[in-house]
Amino acid sequence: MNQLSHVINYELPNISETYVHRIGRTGRAGHDGVAISFCESEELPYLKDIQKLIGLQIPVVRDHPWVTVEGTQAHKEKTEELKEKAKANKVYRGSKSNGDYWRRKKQAQGKQGQRRQTSDRQSSGKQG
Repeated sequence: MNQLSHVINYELPNISETYVHRIGRTGRAGHDGVAISFCESEELPYLKDIQKLIGLQIPVVRDHPWVTVEGTQAHKEKTEELKEKAKANKVYRGSKSNGDYWRRKKQAQGKQGQRRQTSDRQSSGKQG
């Protein structure tokens, strides 16, 4: 399709590249284009993924006539859920400057070496 002036997403796609493909239909060959997307609180992770992919913050209209109490509460709950999930996934692994990084790296290499020796022994039929 050529010269689309507007793209309206009634749902955000769960794959960031799909969103970029859809809005890429506007503004081709130097023409201006506008993309408007509706986003429910359940789709906030998709919005974050899209922003991360394109490296831009997408403007969000928060104060509009269709805000509901349930929607506001769901948004707060989802935000807290995402924060907790991020905390759970964040594991301190030390830093290069304090030595933890190098100590862990050395331990990991030692374990890999032990596994190789064990698998070599097993494949040759020797017991160690």
